[in-house]
Amino acid sequence: MRLELTLCKEVIRNKFNIDDKYNNSRSRLNRHTLVLSDELLDIYEKDAKEHKYQIQFESWYFSLIGSAKRLKRVNLSEAKVEEKKEKQEETQEEREEGFIIADTAANTKDKIVVGEIEKRISKHYKNAYFIKEEIFNRDKSHTVNIGDIKDVWDKAVLEHIFDIYETPIRIETSMGDDAILLGKYLSLFYKDSKNVTIKDTYMHKNENNLDKFVLKYIDKKSTKITFRAFWNYKIKEELINRYTNYKGYNSKVIIENKKLSHHSMIESDEYIIDLGYRLRVFGDKEDNKTEQEVINITRK
Repeated sequence: MRLELTLCKEVIRNKFNIDDKYNNSRSRLNRHTLVLSDELLDIYEKDAKEHKYQIQFESWYFSLIGSAKRLKRVNLSEAKVEEKKEKQEETQEEREEGFIIADTAANTKDKIVVGEIEKRISKHYKNAYFIKEEIFNRDKSHTVNIGDIKDVWDKAVLEHIFDIYETPIRIETSMGDDAILLGKYLSLFYKDSKNVTIKDTYMHKNENNLDKFVLKYIDKKSTKITFRAFWNYKIKEELINRYTNYKGYNSKVIIENKKLSHHSMIESDEYIIDLGYRLRVFGDKEDNKTEQEVINITRK
């Protein structure tokens, strides 16, 4: 998943350091979207000139222009800039730089700052994530659990923030994990999709989970849904009628060959979520607790 990132100047500077220890950082800069304001670009350009990587920086920056996936601009003059409430000992220039970076990030979808921002500044931005460069430069772990997702979303621990957003992702769910959290997390990979395929061998036996943990995140007006399932001849026509335009959704039904129907998944425009043992992963009781399972998310 592509994240919108706002970077401190040191992180940009290290992109042009040929030391292998910054390889992961360089890779992530290419994988995600850089967010800039005019004020932040001025900071980058000044640092590039002072540290003699101006030519490399300008060449790289101009390669980003025109790509909405790699570069996003925000206008701080039109944005609500956070109030600087306390007196600070640093120079005016140093004060402004930290707040410019944080204000730029605050006006993005993901609100992520990478680099060193002092706590006296970051405390004014309650909804932002402040990530140290060492986390940005860390190897990705492909296996996460529900606790890792909860830590990131509660902002208590951010070590796994890139692990839970960068595919491929292997999620280990245990008996009794938070099914609501799992459903909300998985929805990130399909909720904005124009076409979603939901495959479950016995869809009608997991209908509560379908409604509560999957469909609630899909827009009825903008998304087309394809249900793929196996139903025996006794209930086939009844369930085809039921799941065609199911509960107001724009949906159709494809009946699977029984031998090909055991693999369950949710497929969006960009991702495939392999669910393992069907929508049963969200639990078999009305307690919002998961079953034990391994879920794999890959980019198509």
